[in-house]
Amino acid sequence: MAELSSFSYIDGDMHTSGEDCDSGCGDVRAVVAVTQLALEGVTRINAVGFMGAAFNILMYGSPLAAMG
Repeated sequence: MAELSSFSYIDGDMHTSGEDCDSGCGDVRAVVAVTQLALEGVTRINAVGFMGAAFNILMYGSPLAAMG
């Protein structure tokens, strides 16, 4: 069975989950950590949802923008 690996698209470079990445990874981790610690309840759910939506739009929009 094929091994699955997660990918991230940061600063125009594709990274696998096992690779070290630029400071962009640390920035994302810091934003998520601060959000989880600073907010609570519905506000936290909304903030994490908006961040997830933004990351998905960037992740799927970047290759399309590069093709155009």
